[in-house]
Amino acid sequence: MSRAILISAVGLTAWAAAGAEVSKDWKIVAPPQATPVVKYAYDRAAELLKKDLAEGAGLDLEIVREVPASGHAIVLGADAARAAGLETEDLAWYDNAIVEKDGNLYLFGNDRARSKDQPRWEWSKAALPTVGAATRFLH
Repeated sequence: MSRAILISAVGLTAWAAAGAEVSKDWKIVAPPQATPVVKYAYDRAAELLKKDLAEGAGLDLEIVREVPASGHAIVLGADAARAAGLETEDLAWYDNAIVEKDGNLYLFGNDRARSKDQPRWEWSKAALPTVGAATRFLH
């Protein structure tokens, strides 16, 4: 796996204070998902990141569906991490990871619904370690 790092809201705030346009350079990526419950979880995690980074660090990050071609992103989910060339196979059942690659920050885990058709409101019956990575990042 690539080098794992934790970047705190304090670190992003310090960067912003040094003159970087963090709010314009960074996005939060909640990729589309085939499973409704996992898509719902990513959407809620993206909203949590947006809200807490705005309240805690004064950052106004946009939520998008795809990794932007330029700038930087906080990207949710193992599919996006694999697409970026990160190894995700070693993740145990509820493990999650926070990894930096090519200027983007990937928050991911081995998310699973009980079935492909599991409705989004049954999120408590799914394994969603990516949400754990998002809350660990905010912590």
